[in-house]
Amino acid sequence: MAEPFVLHPDGSLQARWLAHEGLVDLRCLEDTVDAVQAILQIELPRLANRCISRSDIAIYWMAPLQWLIRVPEPDEQGLAAKLMQFSTDAGHASVTVVSDAFVGLRLEGSGASRVLSEGCSLDLESLEQGLCARTLLARAQIMLIPLHSAGGYDLFVDRSHADYLQQWIKAAANC
Repeated sequence: MAEPFVLHPDGSLQARWLAHEGLVDLRCLEDTVDAVQAILQIELPRLANRCISRSDIAIYWMAPLQWLIRVPEPDEQGLAAKLMQFSTDAGHASVTVVSDAFVGLRLEGSGASRVLSEGCSLDLESLEQGLCARTLLARAQIMLIPLHSAGGYDLFVDRSHADYLQQWIKAAANC
């Protein structure tokens, strides 16, 4: 794991880049959802801004009939191959590996919500475990996921905005 790049002297805030993770964008038709769930062996979240996860996979609702699937990097190609084979056979799904397009950031500590609220208009109090949100943070589009532990979030941002977001978080943390 990467070293923290923000560490408040009082320990109230830490941020670090996540190790590379497998991210697969999945879009399918309503009549293929059951078959996709059988391949994944996990239910797809069907309600807006929901997340379903277990130890080896997390699935985030992105839009109606669109999900972002997060798996450990070594599992990415196998999962993508299974879904692409299904797509080829059934013809009703779109599977895109997007891991290289995004980077993950973990922001933890009691100061995390305060820093995020400086550049994000979401009501962070209402964003609880099991939910996720696509939103803007300091004008950069992110996927925001609350962690199991209180006061922590995972953020996924377009790789081209990663340096900008890092600098913004450092500046906001020192407010």
